[in-house]
Amino acid sequence: METTFDYLRQFGPLLAERILETYPPLQSTRDSVAPGLAGLLRKPLPAQAVTITGTAKYLRKAKAARTSREGCRASRSEGRDPA
Repeated sequence: METTFDYLRQFGPLLAERILETYPPLQSTRDSVAPGLAGLLRKPLPAQAVTITGTAKYLRKAKAARTSREGCRASRSEGRDPA
């Protein structure tokens, strides 16, 4: 094995399995989303609703949370949004 890519190619599935065992997701795409989302002025996209609900569940025990929009499609505000 010479590179990180080689390592991840060989052990990636095992690592993914271990991560999910250690850190199970708080919110699944099969779980219902927070009912309070229905009262928002703009309806969140499905992935946003899952993220919002999972983050809310996490914040019941934690003082802070961090989310990332990595991998999301660019929006019209892409050039103006510093986040």
